[in-house]
Amino acid sequence: MKKLILIAIIATVTLSAYSGPVVTDYVVTEDGVTYFTKVRYGTNAYLVCKNEDGSKVKYRKNEIISYRKSGEVFQKKQVFIKGKPCEDCDFLKLLKTKHGFSIYMFQKNDANGNLNKLFYVYKDDKFVLEINKDNYLQMMDFFTKS
Repeated sequence: MKKLILIAIIATVTLSAYSGPVVTDYVVTEDGVTYFTKVRYGTNAYLVCKNEDGSKVKYRKNEIISYRKSGEVFQKKQVFIKGKPCEDCDFLKLLKTKHGFSIYMFQKNDANGNLNKLFYVYKDDKFVLEINKDNYLQMMDFFTKS
């Protein structure tokens, strides 16, 4: 019985020594991937990232290739409206990937302040199509069936 209690105490102490803050958020730049305990949106086109020790790092959005915030992945992609590319790239939220195809969501406010959600399919970083009322059922079938 004493051996069992001793083993339990050793296991508890050993496991607690290795536990620490869970690092789930990250930022990908041309320099590589950096992991953080928290990523949040800052002002003036910045992402503010918090390290395990509490220190903060700021990234300009034009430096970032991809990032993960609160478990959601965002990647810089070309935005298309009605099949035509816009001038700038923006961060699209990755929703699902299957067989090399990925579906992304882009949220944008229109002139009246209404939130519009646009959905795109990319294959290996190349734009394939914009999901609309004519093709959304086929895309739902493809991405939801095994």
